[in-house]
Amino acid sequence: MREGQEGELKAAVWIPFSFRDGPIDYSCECMRSSEPTPTALDRHLRRIFGDDEPTGLGSGWVAGIGSLLGGALGFFAVLCFHFPQLLTAPILRSRYPVALLRATLQVVLIASVLLGLFNVARRRRKVLGLTGIFLAVAAMALGGAGVPLPDSVDTKFGLGLEWFAINLLVLALVFVPLERALPHRREQRVFRPEWTTDGAHFLISHLLVQAFRWAALFPSRLARDTLIPARDFALLGSLPLPVQFLAVLALADLTQYWIHRCFHRLPFLWRLHAVHHSSMAMDWLAGSRMHPLDALATRAGVMTVVVLAGASPSAVALYLAFVSFHAVFIHANFGAGLEWLDPCLVTPRYHHFHHATEAEAIDKNFAVHLRCSTACSGRSFCPRVAGHEPTACPTAPWPGRTSRRFSTRFAGSSRGRQAGRPTDVHAGPGR
Repeated sequence: MREGQEGELKAAVWIPFSFRDGPIDYSCECMRSSEPTPTALDRHLRRIFGDDEPTGLGSGWVAGIGSLLGGALGFFAVLCFHFPQLLTAPILRSRYPVALLRATLQVVLIASVLLGLFNVARRRRKVLGLTGIFLAVAAMALGGAGVPLPDSVDTKFGLGLEWFAINLLVLALVFVPLERALPHRREQRVFRPEWTTDGAHFLISHLLVQAFRWAALFPSRLARDTLIPARDFALLGSLPLPVQFLAVLALADLTQYWIHRCFHRLPFLWRLHAVHHSSMAMDWLAGSRMHPLDALATRAGVMTVVVLAGASPSAVALYLAFVSFHAVFIHANFGAGLEWLDPCLVTPRYHHFHHATEAEAIDKNFAVHLRCSTACSGRSFCPRVAGHEPTACPTAPWPGRTSRRFSTRFAGSSRGRQAGRPTDVHAGPGR
């Protein structure tokens, strides 16, 4: 590849929140590597908090991580109680069970101190436990769970720091033990390379939940007001709630299927979607890596269809609750057999093939929730052959990656075949 062409390829895709040192290596050799390189932030946090001691249960390492995480989230929660007008999302403030949140905060702060003390007692390097204790004690000194809230908070915009803290706590408590108990790839660590990049995406998407919600709902509101002036229209709203939920799920999945195919088909959209496919490992955090415009386009398309279908707010809320869990689950490093779900629901193994590099899996499995969306189009690939698992490397991060479709479409161009990865590459385990 000529130097100018290589520079054009590297400029063609923006990967937000990537903490790599120096330029990204887009060579085929890098794409085949089963040993992804830690980012600069990965290494920096490792230098601050890491050590070479054992990390098994009883060693104090898990306790130290729990203490640091609980102390940090508890500190963030106390700041949200002090400054709700700045740090909490207006769309969510009135929906929280405040008494339950205060009780949870109190438990988290006490647990952080106790876990930190265990870490200090068991480890030679005590920075994890001491930092967790410091953050928890600081949160208690600022009022802890007893910080009073104002009677009303009248602001139209605020950061979703409380949304980030709640989601991180719940998802980490659910998926980290799940992935450690029933992993698909046992050698993959919790803090695997590039976890900080995915963590940054997770942070930003939650902090800006208010802005994302407004932008995602704007097209649906515009379409509703233009096409359905009568506000009492409810095509799905008259159905029982369970039926509504299933109908919303099917409509949303079919809409997302075609949006997803467009993001793979059209080069200018692939530049955005390639961010999601750039992860070198699959786990519960990897699904957070998305270009903001990719996420907004998908959510806006789905919500427009759902709103025009006249679904009730309760059915939409049920769908969003399902998506919040399922979208994380299908990226998880989860290896338990779920064959009984295969006929209807997208599972981690099924979606991991969508991220795989082998030729048969490229541009397949576009469905996100229900497998029937892909099955009807014939673009499904999830073989039940012993030892046949999704390969390790991410899809090439630029338009014109070498698949059966793109290899001919972009052959000879600056983003063509020589830029993509070979279709016969089968990487080793690790993704």
